[in-house]
Amino acid sequence: SSRYHRRSVQTPTPSSSSPRSLGSSARLRGGARALLLTCAAEARSEWGYTSDILARAFRTHRSLGSKDRKLVADTLYGLVRLDRRLEAIVDELVARGRGRKEDLSPVARNEARLCVYEAREGAEEGDAALVDEAVAELGRILRLPVSKEAVLAEDAGLGKRAGLEREALRLSYPTWLIERFVNDLGQSAGLALAAAMNRRAPLTVHANLVKTTRDDLRARLAEEGVTAHATTF
Repeated sequence: SSRYHRRSVQTPTPSSSSPRSLGSSARLRGGARALLLTCAAEARSEWGYTSDILARAFRTHRSLGSKDRKLVADTLYGLVRLDRRLEAIVDELVARGRGRKEDLSPVARNEARLCVYEAREGAEEGDAALVDEAVAELGRILRLPVSKEAVLAEDAGLGKRAGLEREALRLSYPTWLIERFVNDLGQSAGLALAAAMNRRAPLTVHANLVKTTRDDLRARLAEEGVTAHATTF
């Protein structure tokens, strides 16, 4: 059986020390961006399984390329994970620019959240072009002058909140869930768990030892710019 001829190679989740191609040249545009916004609206209105929403969308749009599919999926999961924080940042920008909280149309709010997400992802990845482009588009959507500092600030969207309410918003969780984590694990471990759950899990690739070895596979991945390390299994 092939199960006995596989060994694992693990590739790390992208982070600020592990660059990925999320530059402005890879920013979703046109039909792919429209598809992402449609999926995001569906996920937010129905709170169904994101994987199911993506599967239906990709079945309907079979011509979408693999790179766009990956970016649509990664971005949608990010929008779902960070929904509460993104919403708070958009509300803060509108209130600060117009002196009051103001309702946006669902379409404009959806697009604004995406721009905030892209700007903050771009800043984390060191992609200044992506940050500039996302912030500029955000300003056009809100019809307000928007500064990069207001979007990227560590306390963006947190306002005057304090204690676990502030931590819950910072990490984009329901407050009751953060309270439960802290009650069960203590504040440090509880918040660390919440932060870890906001990150993508590492991708594990199984090497078919009938055709290659783990070391050869790692070398092949390295040639393609992918950093990987062997697991203990």
